[in-house]
Amino acid sequence: MFLFEMKATGPLAQTQTVEAVPALTPMPFALPDTTWYFLADALGGDALALPALCTALYSSYALATALCGIEGFRMCYVAPALRTEELARWALQHFCGSIADMRELLESVPCFVRPSVSVAAACIQPELIPELFSGPMDKKTLLLIIETHAPMGSDESVLQFLRHPRDDHLRDDPEVVLADVHCSGAALCFASRRLQGDRGFVLEAVAIDRGAIEHVAANLRFDQGFLRDAAERQPDVLWIAAGQLEAELAAKAVRSFPRGALCRLREELRGRPDIWKAAVAADPMAIEFVPRAQCGREVVAGALAKTPHVLRVVGHWQHDRAFALSALSREGLLLSRESLRLIWGDDTEVVGVAVAQNGLALEYASQRLRGHPQVVERALNQNGLALAFVVRSMRHFDGLVRVAVRQNFYALAFSHCCGAVEIQEKARGARLPPLPSSQTAWW
Repeated sequence: MFLFEMKATGPLAQTQTVEAVPALTPMPFALPDTTWYFLADALGGDALALPALCTALYSSYALATALCGIEGFRMCYVAPALRTEELARWALQHFCGSIADMRELLESVPCFVRPSVSVAAACIQPELIPELFSGPMDKKTLLLIIETHAPMGSDESVLQFLRHPRDDHLRDDPEVVLADVHCSGAALCFASRRLQGDRGFVLEAVAIDRGAIEHVAANLRFDQGFLRDAAERQPDVLWIAAGQLEAELAAKAVRSFPRGALCRLREELRGRPDIWKAAVAADPMAIEFVPRAQCGREVVAGALAKTPHVLRVVGHWQHDRAFALSALSREGLLLSRESLRLIWGDDTEVVGVAVAQNGLALEYASQRLRGHPQVVERALNQNGLALAFVVRSMRHFDGLVRVAVRQNFYALAFSHCCGAVEIQEKARGARLPPLPSSQTAWW
């Protein structure tokens, strides 16, 4: 046994010094509820393994109220006479277990308490609604469940869990559906067909959650006037519903959402030069979705001039040496792309350009080039830490280590040089000897 001080907050909060008892060791004497509270606060769920605590918990309502929030708490630990509605609600409010644990908690509650507790349980786990409510759902109760469930950050609709045949009138109630849209735009999918085709209602739902646009009725899905009105309320509608747009709205969509909209457009619209050129002008990476037949050399060169990362998405132009040199001279780590590594990883000129821009690109060069004198030198002059990727047989060269350490002192960690201690001492004193006039003297 040992003594320790525990502090906690709550109705029983005060500082006490108690003896910590190993789990599963019964206590030969009774402790006040306050002490048990602090002990449980210190041990968490492990405290319920103490038989003496469970004995005290069974007959103490105050202790049950204080401990119902800890992991592993079960209502069956409390005497049936103490399983009140207030205790059950408090336990649900602090509930952090699985659906199976909640079922067990509800089964432990007396029958006369269960109806009032069921609503609180449904607010936390709506998927239990079919089990908790055998009859039709009341509108007031359903709104209470939805409004309580919405702030919890869930993205699931409550309407999807209504199973009773007499609940259909709730799916046709605008107030209920709009309340559920606040939980998830997919709630419109579980609304009645009348509401899914009601233009004014759907626009109101889209204004709340853009995802509702995916569940509108067929008569509105390709209505360009409706889509234009929806886009005024939620601009993201343009790329979500891009597959349903005509030319005018498609051009507007690709200017605002170049990649997202272009990849969703119908094939005939995606192939129109005015549309894909507008997308590429707004975002060069949108060239990934330009039809291959229209993605010529001039188009790729223009996009590549804006960002070297274009080379990642134009696979059929990755074999072009001029494009590879242009991109890697501005972003050497593009060589990490598997397709580019397979094509150019063993090319001395291309890898040399890449490591000159970023020495760490040496990691993606072939084994032969990681031991090539000129390539290694260019990498180390740019970043001394590239010494980690030089072939092991070359890391013991004194001159090579000096080149790396002069650029970055921490490169010494990757050295196998016999004179590393001397180099380290000189580097710390900032008195590294000057490199020889010939940069290739070390080999």
